Amino acid sequence: MKTQIKKTNGQYIVTIDGFITYESHDHFKEEMQWLTEELKDSTPKNILFNLENLEFVGSSGITNFLATLKEFNLNAPIKPSYISMKSEFQKMIRAFEGDEYFDFYENEDQKKSMDC
Repeated sequence: MKTQIKKTNGQYIVTIDGFITYESHDHFKEEMQWLTEELKDSTPKNILFNLENLEFVGSSGITNFLATLKEFNLNAPIKPSYISMKSEFQKMIRAFEGDEYFDFYENEDQKKSMDC
């Protein structure tokens, strides 16, 4: 699993690609801790997680991945949005966490239209 974080015009875009594995979680958690610290002194316009190219095989690492996302959401200055998340991820999140901490959008254009 590879994480890329970009800041553009007051917006953070977190792109996560590859396969969720137990072994890749530590690096992902460090990236989210770094971003949490980065956001402490600012309030961005948006925080978008693009999960279009994220895959998982079995359940290895998925519980830790979801727990890290939830922890990030609880500490973020604004509620992050999740775009292009595959339906199986959405089902797992809803089963474990409900919709309280997560906003899902098909793509960035849908998110923009909802903000208007």
